[in-house]
Amino acid sequence: MKKLILSLMILATAALSAQQVKIEGIYYTLNADNHTAKVSQKEGYLYRGDITIPATVTYEGNQYLVTAIGAGAFNGSKGLHSVTLPGTLTTVEGAAFVGCDSLKQPVLNPSVFVKMPRLYAGKYVIPYRTATIAPGAFEDCKLMMTIVMYDGITEIGDRAFYGCKILKQLELPKTVVRIGTEALDGRYLERIAFAGDQFELAPNAFSVDWMSATVRVPEGTNESLFPDGVNFEYFAIPKPAAPVVVTQPTVKEEEEEEGEAKPQLTKKEKEKLAAQKAKEKKKAQAQKEKEKKKAAAEKAKAAKQKAAAKKKAAAAKKKAAAAKKKK
Repeated sequence: MKKLILSLMILATAALSAQQVKIEGIYYTLNADNHTAKVSQKEGYLYRGDITIPATVTYEGNQYLVTAIGAGAFNGSKGLHSVTLPGTLTTVEGAAFVGCDSLKQPVLNPSVFVKMPRLYAGKYVIPYRTATIAPGAFEDCKLMMTIVMYDGITEIGDRAFYGCKILKQLELPKTVVRIGTEALDGRYLERIAFAGDQFELAPNAFSVDWMSATVRVPEGTNESLFPDGVNFEYFAIPKPAAPVVVTQPTVKEEEEEEGEAKPQLTKKEKEKLAAQKAKEKKKAQAQKEKEKKKAAAEKAKAAKQKAAAKKKAAAAKKKAAAAKKKK
């Protein structure tokens, strides 16, 4: 009985700290504990046209930071054309955009790629600095042929590439550490290359138990993580080079290396060496002055030639003008 009362109290507390409200046409679940807001599903409510999710929302005088889109938040919104996301949003839960078949442009922000329009065809380059590919991001994009991903992507969500029938190859960045359930569709993929060696595969990550594909992985990868039938190609992860430590030998060490101490110069030898250096310096300065005078002379000559040419051109112009006047 005490356990039941405690459970009811916990549920009541959770209900008080999280409530769903509608603000400017969008439903949010507000968390009073950390003042965050999550776009949430409202049964029977469908979105249309173009909507913009703000970075913050205010309710009853309190401000909340919008950080997430909840599971199924936009489900079935067939009239939805575009969604603009704030940079504060970092989390997208599963099936958030199922049935949104009229999207005209990708849904994304600088860190999360959320959803690709189902009819997008050809090649797409996921923007640089993207960190997460959300669950279902490219699901059922049957016309998608090529997807390019940069280092920086760390997570590929559940069913991210499920149902991409003509997507035959994928190059996964070395920064990817987690691949979700059914994220990759083994029914259609012919080649998958892993660049890193720290990735984690969720159960049924390839959506099948048997697949005819070539998988490029680092040496030592556990083959049992992959479906049966896979042809493995292995590559070696280069070991980090040992740091090179450079030490400056002391005078004593240098003398020991040479087998004898360096001779000390006498006063006369020092004076002779100083005189030689002064002579060389004077010679270098004289050469520099000579080159400077030569350059000045060439410059003056060029200026003189230019002035003569200008004078000749003016005379020719004057002569032509006089001839024209005479006619």
